[in-house]
Amino acid sequence: MPDIRAAAWVDRQLRRLPWPWHRTCLKRAVVLYHLLRRDGVPVELRIGVRRDANGLLAAHAWLTREDHCYLEPGFQRGEREDRMEDFTEIACFPEQRQSAG
Repeated sequence: MPDIRAAAWVDRQLRRLPWPWHRTCLKRAVVLYHLLRRDGVPVELRIGVRRDANGLLAAHAWLTREDHCYLEPGFQRGEREDRMEDFTEIACFPEQRQSAG
């Protein structure tokens, strides 16, 4: 399944779910991560936090491929006001290993 079609399918499925199972960035990222990795696509799942304009803590989960945001809704079209660089990354899967040396 092409990646964009997979993302659209996941979005449709998650939109159908009632609260509290409704769509969140974490659910979307985890499901897409699993489907894409299963198909051999080398994506990473990243989770980050930042302070919003009001000083409140905000979190976000997204996918990257070759160190670029991947399949993020509205991101490629410039509709997103936030940037992934604004988030302090707290987790990445698969875990990036530090080389000894």
